[in-house]
Amino acid sequence: MPSLNKSMLRRDGYLFVRNVIPADRLDAVREACEGLLERQREVWRREAGPDDPPGGTWEKHMQPRVPDFHALVDEETAPAVELWLSEPVMGTSRELLSGTEAVPMHMMMMCNPRVDHGPAKWHRDIGNNGVAPLWLLQEELAETGPRYLQWNLPLYDDDVFWVVPGSHRRLNTPEEDRRLKNDPRSPLPGGMPVKLKAGDGLIYYHSMLHWGSNYSMKLRRTVHGGISVHAMPRDPGFTRHLSPSSAAAFQSWNRLAAEQRDLTAQALQGVLDGDAAAFRTALEGLHPGAGPASKLTLTACVAEAARHIYLLRQPDFDELPEDLQREAKSLHPLTLGWGADFGEWFSDAEADEMWRRCNWLAQRLHAELRQPVTVDDFVASWAA
Repeated sequence: MPSLNKSMLRRDGYLFVRNVIPADRLDAVREACEGLLERQREVWRREAGPDDPPGGTWEKHMQPRVPDFHALVDEETAPAVELWLSEPVMGTSRELLSGTEAVPMHMMMMCNPRVDHGPAKWHRDIGNNGVAPLWLLQEELAETGPRYLQWNLPLYDDDVFWVVPGSHRRLNTPEEDRRLKNDPRSPLPGGMPVKLKAGDGLIYYHSMLHWGSNYSMKLRRTVHGGISVHAMPRDPGFTRHLSPSSAAAFQSWNRLAAEQRDLTAQALQGVLDGDAAAFRTALEGLHPGAGPASKLTLTACVAEAARHIYLLRQPDFDELPEDLQREAKSLHPLTLGWGADFGEWFSDAEADEMWRRCNWLAQRLHAELRQPVTVDDFVASWAA
C-alpha cells in the first residue's frame, strides 16, 4: 500500500487513493454490485405504493441507493462486501483513524436516477439533528483525529461529487450562509469537483461541505459508506457467503459492537447513579486515549442516546412525528444509537431521569451563543 498523505487529509478534508479496485477485479465487483442492485429493485417493486410507478424508488428517486449490502448478499455478490475488507480500504482506514479498530459501517451503492433530477443541496453529514455541534466535531478532529471516515468508490468514472476544501476545519462563512439560504443547489465559492476514475477511492471527512452536483441519467454506480472505530452489529447469517477470514472479521465486530453497546449502557447508568468513575471508565472504553474534545463529543452522544431512550419510552411514541420515531429507533453506533431494543434496557422512570440530566448538556452544546462546557461540568451538574 502506498504511503498516505495524512497532512493533505487534515488540511483539505479529503484524500485520493488510486486503484483501490485493481483493473483485473473491476468487472467482478461491477457484476456483484449489479446483482445486489437487481435484488434491491425487487424490494422496491414490492414496496411500491398505489401512487408510485411500478418500480417504486428505482423509478422516482433522485439518487437510488442499494442501502446495505449485507442484507442482500449471496455467494455470487460476495465481492461487493469483500471490497470493504480489502487492504486498500481497511489498511488505509486503520492508518488514518484515531482508534484501535476499523469497522465497516453502512456499505451501500449510489446509482443514477431514471430521469434527470439535476443538483442536490450542499450539506455536511453531521447527523439529522447535529448530535454534537460542528465546532465540537472540528475540535475533536484537530485534537484526536477522526473516529469515522467516509468513502466513495466509483465503478465507473464519476465527477458528480464536489467539495469545499478545508471546510471541515471551520464554520460556514457569511457568504456561504447567504448563498445556501438563497440557492443551496448552485456552486459555492471555492467548491470543486472531485474527478474519480473507475476503481479509485475518495476518503473524506463527513463534516466537510460537499455536494451532489448533478443527478443525471449518466450511468453511475459508486460504492459508498464508511469505516469507523465503532462497530455496527449485524445478523451474522450473511457471513456464510464470505471467505472464512471475512466471516471471522464480521463476527469479531459483532462482539465489539456488543461491548460498545454495554459501555454505552454503563455510561448511562453512571449518569443515573451519579457515579462519575463508572461514567469516565465507559468513555475511555468507547474511545481509548481520547482527549478532552473527543470525550466531550462522546458525552454528547451519550446524551443523545438518553434522548432516544426517553422518546422510545413515551406512551404516545406511535403518535410522534415520523422523523422523531425514525431517529429514536435508528441504529448508528458512531453516535451511540443502538436501535429500538436499547430502549428496553431502562424503565420509564430511569429514561425520564437520564434525559433530565443529559438535557442539561444538550442545551448548552446547542445554545445559539456558544457556552464553554466540559465533561467535568456535566458531571458536576448531576448534583443540581
